[in-house]
Amino acid sequence: MAKVEEREVPQGNVPGERYSKTQPFSVGMPNIGNQTLTESDMWGATPLDQLLCRIEFKGMRHQGVYTPPGIDRALQYPGSLGGMNWGSVSVDPNNAIMFVNDMRLGLANSMVPRSKVPTGASGIEMGSGSDGRYAVRCDP
Repeated sequence: MAKVEEREVPQGNVPGERYSKTQPFSVGMPNIGNQTLTESDMWGATPLDQLLCRIEFKGMRHQGVYTPPGIDRALQYPGSLGGMNWGSVSVDPNNAIMFVNDMRLGLANSMVPRSKVPTGASGIEMGSGSDGRYAVRCDP
């Protein structure tokens, strides 16, 4: 068991939405991977790839963990396809080592007014939600 404390988190910019001012954080637990990205974390197989990645990053809002989607492009990291959600963990009790399959894949997302959703948009590229005023656009 770990101590949990409430910490202030970034607020969103979708008109009419209410956001929690705080979220729970475990205290004293080790982190797996970065929680907040910076421009210097951007990577590419070639210098041009890295430059393009940095340009994309600078064009998004990223305020660290719990960055909410908004009417602008926001970077969710890790995204819903990343983190420690692929299977389970393995433990070597003799050496006190835990093996974790962790994937860090960010998603660029934005809230799109329902009236501007392209006809036929579906799946991960455009989630319609239920009866809300906005759909969500997600791009890996």
